[in-house]
Amino acid sequence: TISGNNVIVDRATLKTIDDYYLQIIGGLVQGSNQLIAEGNYVKIENAVLDTNNVGIYGAESRGGSSLEKNQVEIKNTDIKYGEIAGARSRDNDDTQVNGNSVTIDGDSKISCDVYGGLNETGIASYNSINIKGNADVSEARLHGDNGGAGTGNTLNLETGWNGVVGSVDNFNIINVGEGVEATFKAPIVANEQNTVINIGKDDGEDVDEEGVKESLLIGQIVTEETGSSSLNFINGGAWKVTGKSNVSNLQGDTVTINVDKVEENLVTIT
Repeated sequence: TISGNNVIVDRATLKTIDDYYLQIIGGLVQGSNQLIAEGNYVKIENAVLDTNNVGIYGAESRGGSSLEKNQVEIKNTDIKYGEIAGARSRDNDDTQVNGNSVTIDGDSKISCDVYGGLNETGIASYNSINIKGNADVSEARLHGDNGGAGTGNTLNLETGWNGVVGSVDNFNIINVGEGVEATFKAPIVANEQNTVINIGKDDGEDVDEEGVKESLLIGQIVTEETGSSSLNFINGGAWKVTGKSNVSNLQGDTVTINVDKVEENLVTIT
């Protein structure tokens, strides 16, 4: 087992020469199906990444059997090009990529691809991305997994955060914290099973999926809530909104759904 490795970059500048690829990996499994990478951690804080391509992974497998509970935390750091994942499996369909996470916090600005867990040739499940603080993810591409077949992959827009999300796809669950005002620049692409949006819930609270009776087509979103928050969709094309929510600007380029004590709303992207 490869476990308990910590890579911390604090108040440092990392620079690559020419177009070389920079990798930061907490735990690396290579060449054995029996090895497990678990509980490894990468933290990038108050740093400058002067590179055109960076890969940041809590753990990476190049033939291992399991990547579990590895973490990446980015705080007060801008990342423009590259990829961030709590864990990544490169070339083994059978690798289990479960329970990993990425947290974007502070005054970070992220403009690259982000995965809670990434299995390039298989399925990743029960991974999460957490957005908090004043993090700017307006140009970020947030992925539940790379194929849409995963289970339990979650995006948490935590209480206290407000802002714009670049793009979102393949999550099973999106938790929008109490009072969060989230604006999506593009339509949310649903997971193959469905995507449930819980309004007014933070990570760790029970997810109430009552009313979700069948799998939804790609592009259909069920929203359920326990509090009051606001979701805004910019340049989403044509939208059909049903339910008991208050909807404004339905015919325009921006659709605003203000949810307040509503049991269920169905948003269909057409």
